[in-house]
Amino acid sequence: LSNSLTITAIFGGAAFALLFYPSNWPIIGLFHVPVEYGNGQLTIADLFGFEYIRTGMPEYLRIIERGTLRTYGQYATPLSAFCSALLCTLMYTLWWYIGKWFATVRYLNKI
Repeated sequence: LSNSLTITAIFGGAAFALLFYPSNWPIIGLFHVPVEYGNGQLTIADLFGFEYIRTGMPEYLRIIERGTLRTYGQYATPLSAFCSALLCTLMYTLWWYIGKWFATVRYLNKI
């Protein structure tokens, strides 16, 4: 549509990532169902945060004591969506050049 690799990569890659990202929400949404645990109400995702012991990290006691998976607060969703948009833009450009390299006919130049 645009005859420009840059514009197609930026808008097409970002559109793919930003439209594909919400398709994961029905899968992830199941982990935000409230459950009663102890004498409080938690989501299943928070309960996984309590139960999953991250022993590979030196500060795992502090993370479990805090007991939440919302590390970035309200910025996690837009941050991960725009990071995936950037990666889709870069991967589109990379694979476009790889396809161009394979599609170039080199052995017919001598004819």
